[in-house]
Amino acid sequence: FADRLRQWLLTLRKRNAAVVVVAHSPAQFRDGVKGAQLLVESCPTRIFLPNPDAVEAETAALYQWLGLNRAEVSRLAKARKKQDYYVRSPSGARMFDLALSRLELAFLATLPGRSADETVREAARLAEAEGERWPAAWLRLCGLTAEADAMGGSPSVDGPRTAGRAPSGPVAPPRGAGPAGRASATPVDVTPGPARSAR
Repeated sequence: FADRLRQWLLTLRKRNAAVVVVAHSPAQFRDGVKGAQLLVESCPTRIFLPNPDAVEAETAALYQWLGLNRAEVSRLAKARKKQDYYVRSPSGARMFDLALSRLELAFLATLPGRSADETVREAARLAEAEGERWPAAWLRLCGLTAEADAMGGSPSVDGPRTAGRAPSGPVAPPRGAGPAGRASATPVDVTPGPARSAR
């Protein structure tokens, strides 16, 4: 598999594709993957999860191998689990807080009881039927009536209501129309520098 992964890194970029590599720990990635250094060099965008042990000497050395400096390693050790994510890319570095609101989840998650494909089809149907008013119609479908009223648009959506429940699971907004949910970003100093992810 390692050989195939390296081949993907060399060829899929030409097809405008991305390769995502996930490891439970830096040690697993460095010691468990053949040719890990090549993968690191080929991945300019990296996303790090909180790790309270990041400042331990051996662990900190692994993060530095992945391109983080001491200050960044310290941020990882202090970050909140299941909420903070530290991203490094060629454009810089930033800590993100992904505690999404119900409004944001409405545009980033699947409808309750629906698959991702079904949700996308329903969003596309609303976009075609409602035009520029589809975001408000979508919020009504998700049970967020007050938010829909704030956006404007008539309540012309036919479909199941969810009694204010936020949907769950990933979904893309239809055809780029209307607003998309955005994570609340907690800015930290932006430190431009090389980062890693295949694109």
